[in-house]
Amino acid sequence: MPVFTLIGVCLAFANKLGWALVFFVMMPFFVILNPGILGAKSSLFGISVRFGPLLIGLILAMRGASRQGRHKLPLIGIVPFILAAIISSVDGWAPSVSLVKLANFSVFLFGIWFGTQNLQKRPKDVLLLRSFFLALACLLVFGSIPTMAIPSIGYATSLNWYLGEGTEVVNEIFHQIRADSELTLFCGITNHSQALAPLLSLTVGWVLCDMLLLERRFRWLHLCIIIFALPLIYLTRSRLGLISVVAALYMGAFYAARKIQLPERLRAHLRQGVMAGGGLLVAVVIVSQLTTGAMSRWIRKTDQEEDDRRSLGEAFTSSRMGLIEESLYEFRRNPLFGSGFQVAEYTRDLVAANKGFILSAPIEKGLAPVMVLGETGILGEMCFIIFIVSFCGTCVRRKYVVTFSLFTVMLVTNMGEATFFSPGGTGGILWMVGVVGGFTIDTYLLYRRQLEQQWAGMGFQMTAPAFELVEDASGRRRMVESRSTVRRYGLRR
Repeated sequence: MPVFTLIGVCLAFANKLGWALVFFVMMPFFVILNPGILGAKSSLFGISVRFGPLLIGLILAMRGASRQGRHKLPLIGIVPFILAAIISSVDGWAPSVSLVKLANFSVFLFGIWFGTQNLQKRPKDVLLLRSFFLALACLLVFGSIPTMAIPSIGYATSLNWYLGEGTEVVNEIFHQIRADSELTLFCGITNHSQALAPLLSLTVGWVLCDMLLLERRFRWLHLCIIIFALPLIYLTRSRLGLISVVAALYMGAFYAARKIQLPERLRAHLRQGVMAGGGLLVAVVIVSQLTTGAMSRWIRKTDQEEDDRRSLGEAFTSSRMGLIEESLYEFRRNPLFGSGFQVAEYTRDLVAANKGFILSAPIEKGLAPVMVLGETGILGEMCFIIFIVSFCGTCVRRKYVVTFSLFTVMLVTNMGEATFFSPGGTGGILWMVGVVGGFTIDTYLLYRRQLEQQWAGMGFQMTAPAFELVEDASGRRRMVESRSTVRRYGLRR
């Protein structure tokens, strides 16, 4: 990891933007990678994955500030919230922890903000990032499937207290649990089921948008990623995964696809495919519920339905009510300014006992809006709402359709597990896939629209991603044909 970090820093210094962003995205992914795959994580690993994104992000922000233009993520609205969070943290539970975490989040966000601005001027980097996110989706889905046969890895969240006993013992216990029909939570190649479920949901949304808006046709690779991701989300038994994957499918198929201008014949073909796929999915859900009660077991998060006397509404919300009460307690302590950014009352005890690294002092909070209210009070909540409205409104106005869609899905994932402000945890990779990944597709679409306008001026109409804009060593830009499109349509130079 130190070598990996050093390479990423050097690439950022050398202004190799595409590869630097690849390393920037990968480091939060390493944070949530399953310990059964990585092995024991040393202190050197922890330092690298904590400070690596900060260094790379800081360099990306400094280098990106010199690229002029308006094509950038609308993150300016987060600045008033950061100032409000500073005020809240000064009199919070643990001011030193809050301020360090706030600095960490700010540098992370500024790295995304300035590192990705005006990507349309770096077309090769856009193509590289798009390929990388598709590869990451393949790794997440097809890498998690084999872990179903290795319970010490794939079901580590259910069996982590037995992991030191050895593989044979773990398998024996796993099969006994399955025989007793008790609940096991699938985490795949991530370190927790609550990390895999939201990440898979965002991945489904990204792959769906990439297929419908960029490929403009149904591809087997994209379809396989989506099809295999759905049962994996079910195996996590995460109710958060349920609502977030529904949001991802809706935003990709029924919102984003309708906002992009496509030839009518192609739009009709895609509409038929989406409706057929949606109908098949609904049929599978209904049949599985009627035959095995799969959906109600998912919502109840138990395989013993006959012993669960709760209503479906209670089962859906009960596990987060305690965390909501904790946030409301913090709010009542200081209604105007809250009790400090990303800390809880028990954080003071951890700091006093010198337990853990100050940058990763653990907290668990549920509903994101209530968390913001407890941590930063009425002032922070108002600033947070202003940021959300500003971000979404600017995305709609500038036609950042995919960024808006995936950011909405990311907000949905924060309705059960508040990870919005935790770049050192699951939140880091969710920001990368949802915001950086979505902005990559929007940049590709912007670049395509520019080419379409150029070709329309010469009397041609582009109906496929036929051309790539590349730069030579001297910085001059020129258009070349995409080889796959040349073969498919018989185009010639």
